[in-house]
Amino acid sequence: MKNFLIRRVLMALMVLLTISFISFVMLKVSGDLAISLAGENAGADYVDFLRKTYGWDRPLYIQYGDWLWNALHGNLGASFYYGKQVMALVAERMPVTLKLGALATGLAIAAAIPMGMAAGIRPGSLVDRIVLFIALLGGATPIFWTSFLLILVLGLNLRWLPITGGTDMQHLIMPALALSFYSMPAIIRIVRSGMVDVMASDYIRTARAKGLRGPAIYFRHALRNTLVPVVAVASVQFGFLLGGIRRRGEHLRHQRDRISHLGGDQPERLSGRTGFGSHGVRSLRGADAFRRPRQPRDRSAHSTGVNQ
Repeated sequence: MKNFLIRRVLMALMVLLTISFISFVMLKVSGDLAISLAGENAGADYVDFLRKTYGWDRPLYIQYGDWLWNALHGNLGASFYYGKQVMALVAERMPVTLKLGALATGLAIAAAIPMGMAAGIRPGSLVDRIVLFIALLGGATPIFWTSFLLILVLGLNLRWLPITGGTDMQHLIMPALALSFYSMPAIIRIVRSGMVDVMASDYIRTARAKGLRGPAIYFRHALRNTLVPVVAVASVQFGFLLGGIRRRGEHLRHQRDRISHLGGDQPERLSGRTGFGSHGVRSLRGADAFRRPRQPRDRSAHSTGVNQ
């Protein structure tokens, strides 16, 4: 067991190292950062000055080594787009992202496991077909359409949940419902498939021969073995949500703009604040580290050391 864990940890570290190196190389080969930062009208002397200032004139493997060494010590450098340290940006927004992602994953698990169990216990039944239809609907329905319905029904018509405000639990329920409905299908299918296999196994027949019935078999024996792959799938879904919360939040905001003419309050944003994913989206849209900040005061603003 110890050797297995060591191998897994080493494999995970190698994957992270490979991803970081590929990302670093892609950043460098996509364009000359010094030219992008200096601007179109900058002279060659100023471009060379930027290369030397930030160390971009050194070999690529040396730049990557310096970045990796600083990253291992918690220093990810500064963002040209935001003008702040990257670690400060992560610490500022990550709590909101984790809270919303954890709530959405919890709701998805709480709803998917009972439905998957009910479908797996009686495969081919009416309950099984209804559950499979729900899983198909969740996987096929665009997230922006689910968000539209939630805002329209729960927010504007029934007024059960707020569609404006901050990041407390009440304001996070609606976006968490939209995200959980998107995450449920995979968990439902895993639970159903596991229950079908487990219910046909020999030890379940032995348990029934010993007189066990109903919940004792389903929860004590069948569900316990079914949950092993569910943990892996839920972990993947949680990581996927962390990276996609902002992208789905943009869909929620777009639907808000479309339904504002219905006479309800002008909803601002379901979650009230943007999370960690918003920094990635805005940095990509703003070409962070590829060009200078949008409104720099002077050239001295670019002379701050940045780990690239």
